[in-house]
Amino acid sequence: MSPAGPVHPPAGAATSGTLLAAPVGTAVYAAAPGMLWPLMAAVALLAATVVLLAHRLAGRPAVVQ
Repeated sequence: MSPAGPVHPPAGAATSGTLLAAPVGTAVYAAAPGMLWPLMAAVALLAATVVLLAHRLAGRPAVVQ
């Protein structure tokens, strides 16, 4: 929790992620079924890296609970 209160991601990020998950997963599964989970794991790690770098570049510590 930050000094100003809890930190919440923008609602748009959650909504777009939910809306895009099914079509992206379907397209990857149709093209290469064996690559679905490894590719999605790589995307998740990339997203986590972007969030951590954004916090560091903004001069704030990353939120870890």
